[in-house]
Amino acid sequence: MWTKLNSQIMSLLEGCAGKPFAQLSELQKLALSMAPDTAYEALFATQVLRPYFPMNPLTPRKEGFVRFVAISDTHNAMGKFALPEGDVLLHCGDFTNGGRPDEIHKFVNEFAKTNFRHRIGSCRCRFPLSFLLQLGSLMLFCFVLQ
Repeated sequence: MWTKLNSQIMSLLEGCAGKPFAQLSELQKLALSMAPDTAYEALFATQVLRPYFPMNPLTPRKEGFVRFVAISDTHNAMGKFALPEGDVLLHCGDFTNGGRPDEIHKFVNEFAKTNFRHRIGSCRCRFPLSFLLQLGSLMLFCFVLQ
């Protein structure tokens, strides 16, 4: 039974080579989910790689445009680096090393000091409501999603 199943999966995978993911059948997508290395090779072959040139942080913000500034994985270093001008600060990834209350308090304090109209951050930490209430006015600009 397994040999027959494996041969069916392999025949599905052979039909994936060089095809964009959107053109694959649902069965081919399922087969790729069972063979992640093959999926990576098949999808990588169809990707167009473009060079990325980061913007100089000193470039002034253009009027009439919304500038997003994205940072990630600052690990207790928020406030130790210069940020370019922008409208929306997007923090992705870890902002602490261990998620301790003192680290979180420091991050929220530094995040609140940034000169952005909107700030969006995420973290994988789970906080008790009592801890969030201890942050007080620092939490005025935060939304807690669960």
